[in-house]
Order: sequence, then C-alpha cells, then structure tokens
Amino acid sequence: MRQESLEERKLLYVQSVIEEYKPSERTWWEHPPPVYHTTSDYASACQKIINKDEPVIFKKSKKEWVMAAVMIIVGALLLYFIGNKEFSFMHALVLILLLLVVVPGLQDGIASIRVSRDGLWFYNEEREIYWENVLLTYIRELREESYSYIFIVHFYDARHDKFDRIEINLKGLASPAYLSACIETFRST
Repeated sequence: MRQESLEERKLLYVQSVIEEYKPSERTWWEHPPPVYHTTSDYASACQKIINKDEPVIFKKSKKEWVMAAVMIIVGALLLYFIGNKEFSFMHALVLILLLLVVVPGLQDGIASIRVSRDGLWFYNEEREIYWENVLLTYIRELREESYSYIFIVHFYDARHDKFDRIEINLKGLASPAYLSACIETFRST
C-alpha cells in the first residue's frame, strides 16, 4: 500500500477546507450562514501601504473608559486629601502607585498577532507558524445583528505531523482588510 507524500496530504486537506467553506443553500427563514473570504479577497480592499521592513503587530484595543475611571479616581482622591488637609506620605505613595503602575498597563493593548517575513506569531498560542506551513488564510464573516469577523489560519503542524487551524476574533483587533493586506504582503516576500 502506497503512503501519501506530505504534498499530497496538504493538497487533500486544502481541497477539503475549500469544499467545507463553499456557500450552502438555505431557506428564507434561516439566519444567513457564515461567509468565508480568502485574505487575498480582502487585501484588495485595503488602501494602506504596508512596510515590509518591520513586522506588523496587532493588539487588542485599549480600555479608554477604564483609564479615564482611574484618572477620575486619582483626581477625586487628590482633591479629597487636599481639601481635608490629610495629605501624607502614604497618600502620595498610593496616588503615585496608581499613576505609575496601573495607567501604563492600561495604555498598551494586549498583542495578539504578529505578521512578519518569517510567518505568523499568535500570542495566545505562543508559537510561530512559518509561511511554508501556512496552507490557507480566511476571514469568516458572520452576519447576525451586526457583522463580526474571525481570522482563520489553516496550517501544517510539523511538530505533530498534523493539520490544524487557529481562529481569532478580529473585534477590537484589526480590520479584516488591513490584516489581510499585511498577510498577503508578507507572504509574498
């Protein structure tokens, strides 16, 4: 019995994913099914120029309302302490701690994806997927009350000799067009 080569296995996997992502017929009363677009489809809609010299890092959006709440609390405490003439070294230390420890942590969003010449790094997976192992990249568009977008990467995991995929919700992370343009730009280099 003949053993399939890695390239044949990759081709069969890619064909099965393409078949799975084909639009299905539905009746008029059903919710619209998810729509799958390749990143090359979305990349054509991006007008931004991608700098290939440095990796592009996508971070979750900042929590401005939390930072504003911390600043209001610090301001209110400062006014209270000064108004009651109770301002001591410990009060100053607490306020400085709030400003120097909490605020900088809120300013920088949490990194989720890095796109570089080498491949894709996923911070929640703590691993890099090299371009030669990336088989397909898609954006799943869900149309319900509002639109939501999921980035999907199908890849070959050489460590475990299997095919796998990673899905990341793009809400608060990146626009599908910009992420797709970055992927297509770096993949072609």
